[in-house]
Amino acid sequence: MGKEIRMVVRGESHAHRFLRWRLMALIVGTLLLDAVATVLMYVLEHDESASGFHDWGGALFWVSAQLTTVSSQMPNPVTGAGRVLDIVLEV
Repeated sequence: MGKEIRMVVRGESHAHRFLRWRLMALIVGTLLLDAVATVLMYVLEHDESASGFHDWGGALFWVSAQLTTVSSQMPNPVTGAGRVLDIVLEV
């Protein structure tokens, strides 16, 4: 398995270069989605007193956790737009 990973990293063939490009696109796309969703969740939820999104760090942590797992122990959005964003992230 390690040999195959090295081949992808070095881009030893057309297929390896294509796979490397797809992996990088996926990583960059995920990071962009995380950043945009963090900003949106903070803007949508930070003024609500019942919300758990009162700082950027909390919003970033929540969005990152939602992208990687479904956690029912974390605060849920209280605004309609925040709930829609939550559903989009889960999909």
